[in-house]
Order: sequence, then structure tokens, then C-alpha cells
Amino acid sequence: MWARTLGIKRPGIASFVATLTPVQLTRDTRVMNHGFRDGVVTNREVVLQAGTAVLVDATGVPRVKCSCGNPLTDPSASDVKYEGTRWAGFAPAEVITVAAGPPASAITLSDPATGTTFSRPVGNDGTKDVLPCPDEGVLVADDEGVHLRRDCEWVTLVTEPSTRAFGDGAGGIVYQPQGSWVEAPGMGTYLGLDSPIKWIPKGESEPRVLHEAPQGGALELFDVWSVEGEPNVLYRELLPGAFEKQDVATVAVLARRPVAGGEATVLIEYSDLTPASWEGSITAGGAIVMSYSTRQGGWSASWMDPSGAEIDTPVAALGEYDGSESTWRPESLVLSPDGRAALVVLRQGGWDGPTELRIYDLSSGDVGGRGSTDEALHPTLAGLDGPSLWDFDGRRVIVSTYDYETELTTVEVVDLASGQRVPTPTGTASFLSAPGR
Repeated sequence: MWARTLGIKRPGIASFVATLTPVQLTRDTRVMNHGFRDGVVTNREVVLQAGTAVLVDATGVPRVKCSCGNPLTDPSASDVKYEGTRWAGFAPAEVITVAAGPPASAITLSDPATGTTFSRPVGNDGTKDVLPCPDEGVLVADDEGVHLRRDCEWVTLVTEPSTRAFGDGAGGIVYQPQGSWVEAPGMGTYLGLDSPIKWIPKGESEPRVLHEAPQGGALELFDVWSVEGEPNVLYRELLPGAFEKQDVATVAVLARRPVAGGEATVLIEYSDLTPASWEGSITAGGAIVMSYSTRQGGWSASWMDPSGAEIDTPVAALGEYDGSESTWRPESLVLSPDGRAALVVLRQGGWDGPTELRIYDLSSGDVGGRGSTDEALHPTLAGLDGPSLWDFDGRRVIVSTYDYETELTTVEVVDLASGQRVPTPTGTASFLSAPGR
């Protein structure tokens, strides 16, 4: 009955379904819905609410309702009267029907969360979506300011030379202007800048100072992420006079504070400024903050919740390194903004050893996509020598690499789904908006 309703033969069901493409309706759409009762096919003309998942054919016409598997065909009524409970926003004049277009090899869709358009190959489940601008929504901070990739063009938001910039989750940006780097005497360790952290809320043009670098200290902006729905700035602060202090418990802190104002929450207290305890990076997402440091002799990490309390995760003991040439160690790690996954570059042995990229599901501990960056893990990363990961939105990753022969740094946005790679202006980069930020 199912096959007959859609005009195909039963042996051809599997091949027919393989040609269908999953989409979400963006408009309230009128269709003929077919059920099955007492051995008889039932027909009922209905309106599917915008957001309903359906399978469409190569002409763009809905053919199956995903939630129940019912076949869908073209509506027949021309003089329509609507019955039943109406949802908020329902307007009869806005209801559409879908007319078949010419068969296509790909369908142009729109992301309901971001409005970004993209192309999905017919018959694909979304794993090979092609973005028209893979770097859409990328923020870059460099010597000329802060720039945003918007509608496939670069737009300058700030003309003040800057080191880092992040979206605040509400259309504004948080950034740290360039300043003088503060260095630990005799250690060669850079401890932060003497410049403040600034915020430009959506709709405003002048920046506000969120946090000043302390006199005689330093400040470094690491991330902006949502804590219980409120954007927070994650930063590390070198306390005033840290170089002169003797026998003190704390010389610096890793802290967060709400963008809109409020008290800071200290996550880590640093007792010394040695490279082993200081160098590394910090990333946040969802209910997890990770501070990690990698050295030739090993690595250390602290997993915390937004209050600073230590927590266990399925990958808390990631890549235990004993210094041998056969052991893999984390070289770069970034959390997805929703805190559900960690993307990790591991290196075997010394600095020139082979690298692997792995995706860890933080809820289950499952490892996906393990393999050499020069082989089949993600072919898009082939040829990148020890990529340093800057941001990860669950699908796209911002990668920085350094060529030791040319002494040039390259920054790219890599779409792990489609394999697209797009270079960005050389600077530090992040995604303006992503789930959880």
C-alpha cells in the first residue's frame, strides 16, 4: 500500500527512499497525508507546521513525513477550509503548497538557527552539506582590528589592533586590544598583556571596558561561553607584584565573570610562573572548562565546572604521556561551545612525530574519526603539520599551522562534513555564534 500510494513498486522501495532527502519545512505547508487503517489507505489533507521534518524528492516535493513514515502526495483541494486547533503564528494566507521543480542533484536549504543557506546533495542525510561560505560567521582579530565574515564578505567591526575576539552570544563582541606582552624574568614565558578586555554590545558602536589589566600585572582573554544562559568572559590574570612575591600561595588566577557585569569566579589559582604550569591553553564549553598544558615531557589538565570545582570526564586522563616515542600526547585541544565534544590533535613521540585528530564524545567517552591527519580521518586536514585548533562549532574547526621552512602561519576554516577548506586573514580566529556560545 505504501509503495502504491507513491506510485512505485514494492521491490523499488529501498532504492526510492535512497533518493529522498531529509529537510525541515520553513513554512506551514499543505499536503495530502496518507495513513493505513483496517487494511485500507486513508487520505487526509493536512497542514504540516513549519519545522516539521520530511523527506523530499529530487524536485523538492515532500514525499514522507519523518515522524511517522506516512507517504505524502500533492494536495487536491483548491477551496480550503481549515479545521482543528491552530498553533501560534498560524495564518491561512501564509500556508503554501510545494510545486515540483526540475529534478536536481542538490537542494538549497537554510539553517533555521543561523539563516545560513547551504546545499545538500539529493539522497544525502546531511553529512555532505556544502556551505557557500564555510567561513561565514568567523571573527578574526589582527593588527588592523576585528573583522567578521558576513554574507560572504569581510566586514571590519573594530579598527583597534586586537589579539583575540569572541561573540557574546547576543550579537555583540568581546575583544582584547593589542598591548605590551608581560614576560616572566629569566623564564621566557609570556604571561599576558597590559591591555583591557572590551565589549561592544549589539547595536552599539563604542566599546565598554569589561576588565582592566591590573597595574603591574597582566591579562589574557581566552574565551566567551554561556553559563546558565548568561555569557561569561574567561580570562587569566597575573596579580600585581607577582614577580616580587615570595612564599605566597597565589601569583595569578584563571577566572570568569558575566559579560553584563557581576563578581568574578576564580577557577584556578596559580602558585608559580614556570612554563610547565603556565604555558598551554584554555577552552570552555557547556558545563566544562579545561585548562591544559603540553610539554615535551608530558601534559597536565584541569577539568572544571563553571564554579571551579574539579570534575571527571570520560577523557580526563586523555593521552597519558610517559616520554616514550610510542606514546601519543595531546598537542592541541578545543571544546565545542555546547560542551558535548572535544576535538584533539595528538602527536606521537617528539615534536616532529606523526599526528592524529580525534573527536571525543564527552557524554559517553566514545572516540570518533581516529586516524592520521595524513590519511583517512578527515582528508581535509591532510598536509597540515601539527595543526593547532582554535575553535570548533561541532562541524567546522578553525586550524592554525606553521610552516617551518617558509616561517609562515596559515589559518583555515575546515568544514569536517563537506571537506571544504577556506583560508582566513592571518590572525586569531573564532566563530561568532555557535550552540552554547
